[in-house]
Amino acid sequence: MRTCLLLGLTLSVISCASSPGELPDPPKLTVLTPARATVRDQAGLIEVTGTVTPNLAGDRVTGVQVNGVDANLAADGSFTAQVQLAPGATLLHTIARADGGGEARDTRAVHAGEVRSGADLVERGMAVALSAPALASVATAAGTLMKATDFAPILAPLNPMVSAGADNGEDCNWGKVYVHDVNMTDAAFTLVPAAGGITFRAELTNVDVPAHARHEVLCVNGTTNLRMTATKVVVSGTLKVTPKAGGDGFDVVILNPQTQLTGFNLEASGLPGAILNLLNLDSAIGGIIARTAQTFMGPLVNRLLGGLAGPKQIELAGKTIEFQVSTEDVRFDPAGGQVDLSTRMILAGSDATFIYTPNDPIILDPGSGLAIGISDDAANQLLASVTKAGMLNLSLPAIGGTFDTAAISATLPPMISADGATGKLELLAGDLTMTFLAGNQEVAHVAVSITASLSALPSAQGVQLQLDPPEVYATVIDNISGYEDADKEDMIKLVIDHDVELLSLLFGNIPLPELAGMRLQNTTVQGGSGFIQLSANLQ
Repeated sequence: MRTCLLLGLTLSVISCASSPGELPDPPKLTVLTPARATVRDQAGLIEVTGTVTPNLAGDRVTGVQVNGVDANLAADGSFTAQVQLAPGATLLHTIARADGGGEARDTRAVHAGEVRSGADLVERGMAVALSAPALASVATAAGTLMKATDFAPILAPLNPMVSAGADNGEDCNWGKVYVHDVNMTDAAFTLVPAAGGITFRAELTNVDVPAHARHEVLCVNGTTNLRMTATKVVVSGTLKVTPKAGGDGFDVVILNPQTQLTGFNLEASGLPGAILNLLNLDSAIGGIIARTAQTFMGPLVNRLLGGLAGPKQIELAGKTIEFQVSTEDVRFDPAGGQVDLSTRMILAGSDATFIYTPNDPIILDPGSGLAIGISDDAANQLLASVTKAGMLNLSLPAIGGTFDTAAISATLPPMISADGATGKLELLAGDLTMTFLAGNQEVAHVAVSITASLSALPSAQGVQLQLDPPEVYATVIDNISGYEDADKEDMIKLVIDHDVELLSLLFGNIPLPELAGMRLQNTTVQGGSGFIQLSANLQ
């Protein structure tokens, strides 16, 4: 059994040659356990066993190593090694060496960790963090957005916005105010993070509130049109942001709202004096504007902190990818705020399982902008469903040589790991099985494993993750008809090119939040401890 290490896509070959004048003939290596594409429910020690015998020249076998660990080699050629498995995906590289310099290699993949259903939410699968400067940018954008907002349909469900005397029903002496709209010529916001929330201030200029009142005095009903105006209204308080029950977004309220009015005027001709006194409209406008501001800020905060913008479903190669986000926690301090989200990212209808590897909570550093963290578990959940659906399987016609078709199937889903120490993102796709056919006859089988780093490029949507040139390990399982290595290498290159292209398409464009024309710019991507961090400035 021989193994080729293919570096990048240049397909440099090590330990595959056996003809005279090339590399020494390797010993015969057979790895018995673990089986290819093994999945274990926990990390820790794993035993690697097998046999190794001399080559045709009889060169003595000098030793066997597995991932750098010396195996116990018996006189009959059997060997055993104990290797430590980390949570996630591991490649086991077994090397047998002989006196003449020949080497035989076997590479196979093992997944270790908690096996979870793809239907489960990944706890804290995503996080979004905002810095104090980013909130200041949001405040500037919020003023522009509020001026352009049509509040009539937003406020209609909240009516009546003022009610007095009707706590026990509409009985002879009561009044209610129904607000039609809230208009202004200018709006300016201040948003400053603080312990437990966001210090909030909204200053509205030339406020105009058309409304009508329904009322009853001495059991006589009436309806009167109203108009409340003010040259300036200032609302301040603390925005309290909490997860909604069930995790579907956030509830946003203004704690202890304070209002200040300048130039207040009320047009209420025909409204009975008793109702004027009952409704106390000269102060009611403050409550109306405070509630309007709160109603406006709720969707704003949900759009900002609710996760990645864009559709909840996207189409990829004829398949539908579903995204579900559920809010777990939100917290603020003077430096900024962070929200933790549970996620599910799978192909529609998938029942694939995936390996979950517990990580520390996502802790983001937004700098002076915004940061988004996606746990590697969330990404691996999606990759598992893609693999189960067969999207990594294909059949390609050969480009000539000793066979005419090569088929590949993914026996394990690729896995992403994020390394906080190095800041790198790594993808490992292990034990892709290649079958070479001449007509309908299988003539050879090869196991292929790929490792590659992920990098990020700007895109029209925001950021595109792509695979850097991979390292490819190809282990010949059998070669029934003695096909040529050169033919096999060309086909492996074609297959790897296809899978790299598909995986790059899968990662595709990560859509970034957009708010009132602002976009995230100067984006960077790096690995945290078990998560992918995307950072950007909000402009």
